[in-house]
Amino acid sequence: MREILLLEYEKLKDEQRARISFRENLFYIALIVVGAVFSALLTTAGLDVGYLALTPVLFIISNAYYNNDEIVGRMNTYIQESLTPRLAVATGLKADELFQWEAYTRRTRRLRRRLYLFVANLALYPGASAASLAFFVSRRAELSQAEALGVMICALITALMLIQVLNYADLFSRKRQ
Repeated sequence: MREILLLEYEKLKDEQRARISFRENLFYIALIVVGAVFSALLTTAGLDVGYLALTPVLFIISNAYYNNDEIVGRMNTYIQESLTPRLAVATGLKADELFQWEAYTRRTRRLRRRLYLFVANLALYPGASAASLAFFVSRRAELSQAEALGVMICALITALMLIQVLNYADLFSRKRQ
């Protein structure tokens, strides 16, 4: 039984590593997208409407990022609350004697990690979206009805991303790992 539980732990950790790598790549992809859009649009006249395309793209990337991170968190919870106690029984050890490194890093990096992710995600997702909207509006003497509708939709999506970042940061909760 012990070997089966250790194999399960190993497989979970492999999947976590893959998901964390993917999550970090999404962050870098979002940075590249923001840089590419601003670079292209600042150097090409007449494509200002392209700034409106940035918001939905960032929304999709941010949702993938947060969904993936939520799954990693659930895996941590499963390891902590289900797998560790069963492995403790199978090995004859106390649950707190298993995976001490994981418990230590959870205790020592929780607030620092959340604060870093809050600032980084705030700047990248709703921050870049709001900047692109402001830049788009500032370059127009007046907006057509379609452009005004596009700006309102993007502003709503930006607000949703801001709520998502604030919810994700969860800076003051002790529950989230």
